[in-house]
Amino acid sequence: DMTSYLAGEKRSNEHNVYKLCSVTLHSGSVNGGHYTALCKHPKSEDWFYCNDSSISKSIAPPNHHMHAAYILFYEKV
Repeated sequence: DMTSYLAGEKRSNEHNVYKLCSVTLHSGSVNGGHYTALCKHPKSEDWFYCNDSSISKSIAPPNHHMHAAYILFYEKV
């Protein structure tokens, strides 16, 4: 529930529950590195690890790869 992070009318007028649907990951340093992603299939809710030209089934965050999380994407429930 994200209600405590909102201001004004949004704080009290809506159901503010979100679920994680994708994570952009970064490995390397500030001078260079590599980006990958963890993405959840919208129907099956299986998680997949996407790395350039390959995609493989993965375990769900936060148990895997979250030390490298760069951007988190949420969808409203």
